[in-house]
Amino acid sequence: MEASVLSETNRTQIREQLLARQRELSEVAQAESRAVAAALHRLDEGHYGVCETCGAKIDAKRLAAVPCTDQCQSCAAQANS
Repeated sequence: MEASVLSETNRTQIREQLLARQRELSEVAQAESRAVAAALHRLDEGHYGVCETCGAKIDAKRLAAVPCTDQCQSCAAQANS
């Protein structure tokens, strides 16, 4: 096995970067899991496909593209502006 060409400082920096990325991915996975759970709850309660903000029906194409969404395109655009 070939010895590492990285200095101890470089190894420490890379380790910190990798650990930060691991935390970031964990946070993203947790957020996605919460979004799925919320969508399942809306489905069970009969509210799936209804915008939580304005009460309008969410377009089927939007739901196909973003199945966990709780907002219609118009409300999502306003929230992101």
